[in-house]
Amino acid sequence: MGKSWKTNGCLCWVSALIGSAFLRVEAARAEGAPTLGPVDDAGNATAQLTWSNSADPPLRFLGYAYDWYGVRWVPNAEGGALFHPFDASATSGQIDTGASGAYFVWIANQYASGGVYCCANPWIGILYSGAPHAPLGALAQLKGGTPNVRLHWKPDPYGTWHYQIIVYRMEDANFVASAGPGGTSLWHFVDYGQVGYSPGEADFFQGWADFSLPPGSYWFFIRGVGWLSPFPAGDYATAHIAVPEQLAVNLPGGAPLDLVRIPAGNPKMGSPDTERNRHADEGPQHSVTFFKGFYLGKFQVTQKQWQAVMGTMPAKDYGVGDDYPVYYVTWDNCQQFIAALNQLGQGTFRLPSEAEWEYACRAGTETRFFFGDSLVDANGAPVDDNASDAPAGMLPGNRSDYMWYAFNSDTPTSGTKPVGLKLPNQFGLFDMCGNLSEWVQDWYHTDYAQPGCPDDGSAWDTPQPGQTNRVCRGGDWLDYARFARSANRGSDKDPAKGYPYVGFRVARSLD
Repeated sequence: MGKSWKTNGCLCWVSALIGSAFLRVEAARAEGAPTLGPVDDAGNATAQLTWSNSADPPLRFLGYAYDWYGVRWVPNAEGGALFHPFDASATSGQIDTGASGAYFVWIANQYASGGVYCCANPWIGILYSGAPHAPLGALAQLKGGTPNVRLHWKPDPYGTWHYQIIVYRMEDANFVASAGPGGTSLWHFVDYGQVGYSPGEADFFQGWADFSLPPGSYWFFIRGVGWLSPFPAGDYATAHIAVPEQLAVNLPGGAPLDLVRIPAGNPKMGSPDTERNRHADEGPQHSVTFFKGFYLGKFQVTQKQWQAVMGTMPAKDYGVGDDYPVYYVTWDNCQQFIAALNQLGQGTFRLPSEAEWEYACRAGTETRFFFGDSLVDANGAPVDDNASDAPAGMLPGNRSDYMWYAFNSDTPTSGTKPVGLKLPNQFGLFDMCGNLSEWVQDWYHTDYAQPGCPDDGSAWDTPQPGQTNRVCRGGDWLDYARFARSANRGSDKDPAKGYPYVGFRVARSLD
């Protein structure tokens, strides 16, 4: 809310208090603005007030302070009335505000008859007690489109309404000018109107600002700053984000295929024994080493892309359109698409291995989903993993902000949805959970303890005796949430059959 609303609100309160007895007293008026008194070791401070008092006899003055974040009037020394009385002969005084915070402060005068108060040209403004605190946490998140990064933070509930943000780029080993809320600038200033903080709310992600950043590794530094001179500043909160390198492949007819570079790494694959709703084939959890990175499709292969390469359209009935993912494609059909794609001379394409897929889906996380464990509701009560929505747990928002599944896939009609409508994961990949399950290269094995399980990220291309299916990953629009967990493995798909809930995305080897 803007400053003018708050000022008007205070004036309305004073007007209501004195009713028809509201008078303007020319002989007594406030002077200057409230100023900040000394701050003790505990962060307590005082509001210093001055006024003139030329009335004869002198009028007695009263001070008022309203704790905006605490949603209360600051009581006087006796702990009772909301006003703070000053001696009749005084032309200055102070109000002990207590803990650091943001306060509205003003003065009024009292008639000699007592009991009736009026404003003496009141000065109403905000006083900050002490330096603003650092935000209580910060988190940077990739988002679709431009701007491509959103910085979230939890505003300090005591006295910080304005924030300064500066961006550090690891590759430059320096702070850099960035495109953000202040245009292209080294420093970005975000005022309270952009924070959206409401007293009493516990949501972590009430403050946010969007940035457009090229590929690279970044640290955000955000601090609170005071509103009044000398504009004291608090400590910094920090957040890291990696903006991935992307590659665009031009398909026949100008249909683009966007790929995201996945870095080398040494992640864990599978789920721990304690993970809720895990299956035995997700274990044992083990480490996989990717000695070099790879590219992976930013989106599931769309119907437009399939048409451009293959000249056919297998999808029908469950979502049709250029930006819808292609389905009713067999594992063998995917190999035909990839063979045709490789003829374009723009790199070596393939289906991702199961290990590559899980690594890319997790994007550095070890939670059940890339967006968090999503185990409880806003009140801490357990939430099931079926067709229910729930807070994401680690990233902002809910499960339904990141995936299409049994909870939301019937809106507006049941079936697949255009790619990229939900928020991406930390690698900038969309629909890794839900919408369509995705074929990967591997044969299905009943667990990772079977002989020959790769530990280098390659595909498990030797079938287990008695197993004839290929693996699908990611869950789909028909599935419960539990089947969209990062470690969940689809084991029942015949590679010679197409399904209305199975598609794919392509991987590309580095040159």
